[in-house]
Amino acid sequence: WMLQAADKSFESAKKTISDWSESYFTQGKYFETKGSYKDAYDNYKKAADLGLASAMYELGLLYYNGTGVAQNYTETINWYKKAADRGNTEAMYKLGILYFIGKTVPQDNNEAYNWLKKATDKGHEKAKKVLEDYWK
Repeated sequence: WMLQAADKSFESAKKTISDWSESYFTQGKYFETKGSYKDAYDNYKKAADLGLASAMYELGLLYYNGTGVAQNYTETINWYKKAADRGNTEAMYKLGILYFIGKTVPQDNNEAYNWLKKATDKGHEKAKKVLEDYWK
């Protein structure tokens, strides 16, 4: 019975964390639409710290554009990779494109292909189109 109680408690805690991360993410999106990028960053960061891949991607995008934070391509790549490692296909796609064109990172066709292939395998249509157009 103790293991069952622990399992139920663990599942409840996971749901609570998921709810919090989604709430922070939603607040981040709200602040971003209002042009309050510092508040957006703060909420995305809280959601990312709780493991939400979409928030990690959004942090990478803020760093890429320099909105709410100083533009920092190292942080862009860092957050995109964290998001991609958690299954975020848009982050995989963006990494593939950045490696393909050599922006923010050294140009590397192998790395570009690998990220675009991962995104394509998960159904990302733009990544699929890039692979079809450039790797025939």
